[in-house]
Amino acid sequence: MKHLVLFCFLLISVEAQRGRGPCPGGGRPSCADRSRPTPQRRKPPLCSNGANPVCSDGNPPPRPGGNPPPRPGNPPPRPGPCDGGSQPMCGSMSPVCPDGSTL
Repeated sequence: MKHLVLFCFLLISVEAQRGRGPCPGGGRPSCADRSRPTPQRRKPPLCSNGANPVCSDGNPPPRPGGNPPPRPGNPPPRPGPCDGGSQPMCGSMSPVCPDGSTL
């Protein structure tokens, strides 16, 4: 009985150390060339062919921390200086409005 309890504790401990991967469903990213992703200093891991590892759905794993949620109350974009509030576009040397007039 002691051995069974010890074995269960050891199994749970090993699973807890493995943790869940960053991919959807807890999977780990893998390389298309079947190589093991190697960690890089201050950079994402790389495969032996130089590609980045991907999740099983083909998408890159989400970055740690993810994108911050949008802050409530952000001001709406300001209107542009052209007629109707549109933004200028780059012409040859000076910006021009969508109707062709200059600023």
